[in-house]
Amino acid sequence: MKKIFIISTAAFTGLLILIFLFGRLYPFNKEPIHIALMAPVSGPQEAIGKEMVKGAKLYLDTINISGGVRGRKVSLTVYDDKNDKRTGMETAYQVAEADKALLVIGHYSNTISIDAGKIYKKIGIPAITAYAVDEAVVRGNEWFFRTVPNSGLYADLMANYTAKILKKTSASMIVDNNSYGFSIAEGFEKAARKSGIEIIKKWEFSSEDKDVEGKLTQIADELKAAENPGIILLAAREAEAAKILTLIKYHESDYSVISNLSTESFPNLLREYSKGKNPAEPEGIYAASPFLADVGNEKTYSFRKKFSEKYGKEPSAEAACAYDALFVALEAVRLAEIEGRLGSDRRRVKDSLTGFYNYATALRGVTGYIYFDSGGDAVKPPVMGVWRKGKLCSSSFQYLPAAGIEKRGIDNSLEKLLSGELIEIRGQTLSETPVVAVGISMNEVTVTDMKNAVFTLDFYLRFSYEGEFDEKSLVFVNAVEPVTLGTPVAEDRGLLRHRVYHVTADFKYMPDFKKYPFDEHDLCLEIRHPELTRDKLILVADTADMPESVNKNAGAVKINPDAGWRVGNVSVYEDILTNPSAFAADSLFSSDASGFSRIRADIRIQRKGSGFALKNFLPMFLIAAVLYAVYFMPADRLSFRVMIFTAALIANAHYHVMFAAKLGADCLC
Repeated sequence: MKKIFIISTAAFTGLLILIFLFGRLYPFNKEPIHIALMAPVSGPQEAIGKEMVKGAKLYLDTINISGGVRGRKVSLTVYDDKNDKRTGMETAYQVAEADKALLVIGHYSNTISIDAGKIYKKIGIPAITAYAVDEAVVRGNEWFFRTVPNSGLYADLMANYTAKILKKTSASMIVDNNSYGFSIAEGFEKAARKSGIEIIKKWEFSSEDKDVEGKLTQIADELKAAENPGIILLAAREAEAAKILTLIKYHESDYSVISNLSTESFPNLLREYSKGKNPAEPEGIYAASPFLADVGNEKTYSFRKKFSEKYGKEPSAEAACAYDALFVALEAVRLAEIEGRLGSDRRRVKDSLTGFYNYATALRGVTGYIYFDSGGDAVKPPVMGVWRKGKLCSSSFQYLPAAGIEKRGIDNSLEKLLSGELIEIRGQTLSETPVVAVGISMNEVTVTDMKNAVFTLDFYLRFSYEGEFDEKSLVFVNAVEPVTLGTPVAEDRGLLRHRVYHVTADFKYMPDFKKYPFDEHDLCLEIRHPELTRDKLILVADTADMPESVNKNAGAVKINPDAGWRVGNVSVYEDILTNPSAFAADSLFSSDASGFSRIRADIRIQRKGSGFALKNFLPMFLIAAVLYAVYFMPADRLSFRVMIFTAALIANAHYHVMFAAKLGADCLC
C-alpha cells in the first residue's frame, strides 16, 4: 500500500511539473500582447501618420501570421496625437489609464515625444520613437529608445558631406527656432566650422508665430539679395521649407540646398505652394534620410515587395521606420520572456532593449543594423539622398560604417581621414562609398537550351555615376561565357556620367519543373564587382527611363515566338552577397559592408496556354485509355491482354526517357 502511495505521489508531482513546463512553453493565457502606436493620423501631418500605420501593420500581419510572439498574437492600438502637443499629452495619459500596453511606439513630433516621455518614465513603460530626432527625447530617460539617427548625427553628416563631397566652403542657415530646428542647426554649425565651412548668414523664424508668412517673406528677400549665400541649410519642417523654396523661386535659380527633408509630403507641398503652369519640384535638393530603399539590403527588398503588393506603392521612410520600430519592439518582447505581470514585464522588455548594445547584438532591420548606446540612441548614420523627378534617390556617394575598422583598423587611416575618404562622426568611423546606378532595359529573352538551363538575353545596360568608374570591371556572375562590354551605344556627361551598352549573351538559370507542364521559371541576371565590397562600391537599381534614341521599345520584353512561353514579372533590384571571407565566422564581419553589392534582374516566364500540355501528354492519356479497355477484355484472351499491357509499359518508358532527355533527368527527380 505504501509503495502504491509513493508511486501515485511521484506520478502526480511529475504531472504538475509537466503542466508547469508546458504552461511556460505554451501559455494557456492567450491574451494578446498590446502595443500602442502614437501617430498623427489626422491633422496637418495626416499623410505621415498614415504611412506610419501602414508600415507597422505590415509587420504586425507578418508576425501574427507566423504565430505571434511565443504563441501570443500581437494587438496594435493606434492613438491619434494629431501632431498637436495638447492632444499628444492626452493620448499619453490614455495609454497610462488603460494600463494594458506593454510598449509604446511614437511619437512623430519632438516636443510631444519629450513631454510624453516624462509620463512613460513615471509609469515605467518602454517607448520607441522612429521619428523624433531631437537628442533631448531620450536624454536622461532610460525608458525611451530611438531607432533612427539623432539630430547630431544628421547635422554632422550634412556638414561633412557639404565639405568633403560637395566641396562647398560657405553656407547660410534658415532655422525654425524650435527644438527640432535648433538641434539640427547647432550641430551643423559646430561640424561645419571644424570642416572649414564659413557660416555667412543665419536666419531664424518660429513656425508658431502668427506672422510666420511675413517673416519667411523677409528671409526670402534677404536671401535673394545676398551675393553669394553658399549652400543653404534648411533646418525646418516640410511646410515652412516648401514655403521658403517657393518664395526664392528655387526651381528657377541655381541655389544649392541641403536638409533632412525626406518625407513623401515634401514634394507635394512644394507643388501646392508654387501653383502655376510650372510647379516647383525639389530637383537637386540633398536630403539626409533614415531610409533609402535603393541602398538597402535583402530585407529591404523583401519589405519593398510586400509593401508594394499590399498598398500598391513604394514604401516611404516613415513606413520603413515604423516597420523597424515594431520589429525591434517585438524582438525585445520575445527575448524578455514576459510572465503576465504588466509592471515587471515592462521592465523586462526595457532591459531587453538595452541588450542590443553593439554590432554583435544588433538587430538587422530594413533600415540597417539597429543597436543602442547607453543613452538609448541608435548608433547608425543616416544616408544621403538627392531629390530627382519628385523621388528621393541615393546620392552619388554615401558614408557607410567602414567594414571591420573597430577590430582590425584600416591601413593609412589617418591619411584617409585627412583626405575625406574616412570621416569620424560621434565615435563612428565612416567610409566614403561611391554609388553607381545600373539601369537594365530588356529587349528579348530566348530559352535556347531547356535541358542545360541556358537562356539568351538581349538588353540595354546603363551606368550613371559621378567621378570616375570602370564599369567594364564588373562581372556577369551567371553568364555562360565572360561578357565583355564593347563601345557604348550612347554616352552623356553632365553632373553625372551616363553610359549605355547593348548586350546579348547566354546565361544560366535554375529550372523548376515541379508544376510541369504548367511550370514557371525565374531567369536571373546577376552583376557585381569581383573585388570591391559594399563599403567600397554600392550598385543601385536605376528606375529612370532609357533614352528613347537607344531603345524605342523599352519595357516591351519579347520572347522567342515558337517556344510556348510568355513573360511575367520583370524586376531589377540590389541585394547583398555575403562575403565568404576568412572573417565570416566573426559577427563583426557579417555586416552589409563586408558583402558585395549586387544587381539582380529577375524575369519570370510561364507556359503559354494548354496546347503544350495536350500535345505532350495526349499519348499518356491514350495509353491509360488502352489499359482501361484491357480490363473489359474476355478472360480467355489473357495472352493478348499481357501483350497490350507490356506494350503500354514500353511506350510509357519511352515517353519518360524522351521527357528526361528533353528536360534533363535531374529536373524530373
